[in-house]
Amino acid sequence: DLFAANLMIRDLRASIKSSFRASSLSYHEFFNKLVEKGFEMTYQAARGYLRDDGPIAPRDFDDLKRLNASLELGYDKTMLRQLFAAVQRERAFRRATGRALANAARKSSFVPQDDVVDQETGLSPSDLKELVLEARILEVIDCETPIRLSDTGVLFKE
Repeated sequence: DLFAANLMIRDLRASIKSSFRASSLSYHEFFNKLVEKGFEMTYQAARGYLRDDGPIAPRDFDDLKRLNASLELGYDKTMLRQLFAAVQRERAFRRATGRALANAARKSSFVPQDDVVDQETGLSPSDLKELVLEARILEVIDCETPIRLSDTGVLFKE
């Protein structure tokens, strides 16, 4: 179903771009046509539907209907519903994938030995998780060559 959804979305995006080119509308004229039909999003959102790096489709079904009417894409109500369902399926998959990746990243940084104390620092991994480093820049000095913080051990001179 993801493959089919992706094909439908690609077809929608290709239709949008080709219809916009064929219409000879400027971005502003396109935006004004959408607004006349009740579009409430920004000019940038409307323009994004026409760009390669824009959203895959409008977020709301009504905006997809407005886009269909403004560019005269020719999709009927049934096809619009199917396209919108494909867009929702794709977005749900992307959100689920993002959550899974974030969860995997959290789990990969988990240290099972939270009670082991490092002899050199006197801190356990759980202490390090709670540690917050704050720095305030008091002065900037030009150096001939960069000096690593690990070489000096301090952020400032006393």
